[in-house]
Amino acid sequence: HVVRFIWSTPKSLEGVEIGSLSGKRGIVKGQTVILANGGIESVRTLLIAFQKKENQQQKALRWLGYGYMDHPTLNLGTIESANSLRLQKQFATHRYRRWKYSVRLSAADAWIKNNSYPSISASLLFICDPSKDWLNVVKRLLLKPSIGACCDLIRLLPDIVIGLYHLYVGGYMYRAGATARLSVMAEQPPSSESFIGLSDQLDRFGLPKATLHWTIDDAVVKMIQSYAMVLKRELERIGFGKVNFNEEVFADDATVKASLGDVNHHMGGARMSADSSSGVVDPWMKVWGTDNLYVCSSSVFVTSSHSNPTLTLLALCSRLIERLTKKGD
Repeated sequence: HVVRFIWSTPKSLEGVEIGSLSGKRGIVKGQTVILANGGIESVRTLLIAFQKKENQQQKALRWLGYGYMDHPTLNLGTIESANSLRLQKQFATHRYRRWKYSVRLSAADAWIKNNSYPSISASLLFICDPSKDWLNVVKRLLLKPSIGACCDLIRLLPDIVIGLYHLYVGGYMYRAGATARLSVMAEQPPSSESFIGLSDQLDRFGLPKATLHWTIDDAVVKMIQSYAMVLKRELERIGFGKVNFNEEVFADDATVKASLGDVNHHMGGARMSADSSSGVVDPWMKVWGTDNLYVCSSSVFVTSSHSNPTLTLLALCSRLIERLTKKGD
């Protein structure tokens, strides 16, 4: 764990002090310091470092900690279909060679622009009773063979044959008797009211723990409700089945927000910006006001979009490492 920054000048780092859970401490020195310790922890590390007296000039980083984002998600309900095979063929988890991928229904750019909404997408999850799910039974047998698992395998043999056929011939995972659950994952616009802070409680290294203040804008609720109606209209028009919404989807804003979940996609808090007045790091992820401190985490994201952040983050990290390598840093 990083427990302290070691500054050679007010703007330049000489290295970091690290600590182990066993109580050992050590100093790591280098020409460049790159924080790559997670979306929340990167921000916590910066907050701790820049609150110290010897770094008062870093108080200019007014956005530090602010603009925290995740992907608000909501279970809309289920799709009642007379042709589950057709539905799963289109929206179930697919397989391409050694890769698995899920299918999303993303809102069209024109719809987003016309309504001034953030971005949003929907997906279907096909859920079975674990005891009737052939994939679950096969995995259980492979991980821990037992008489019970063998009996379940024999009982579900017809489903297994059908499932394997669709997997290897059709390239998708078919589950007989599955319930189709419809959910959405939305973009969260950055806000100064949604932020990462420091707690009065200390961790075992004597450092303040992080606190999360996740606040979701009302516009996200309205977008989810609007997109739910679009999904219902289009899915039923195409003939995929009848969409049955959960009652909380069209409840008041407070109820909808209380029903929203997250997906552990921690973003924001050290946002990227073109100038030091509107962010924490520059376009190359170097902390404003420093000479050699970089942040390689999703905390630099300015917006969250509506999908998984990992590939975007890896692209940014690869871009930075290529630049530093060429500079000789």
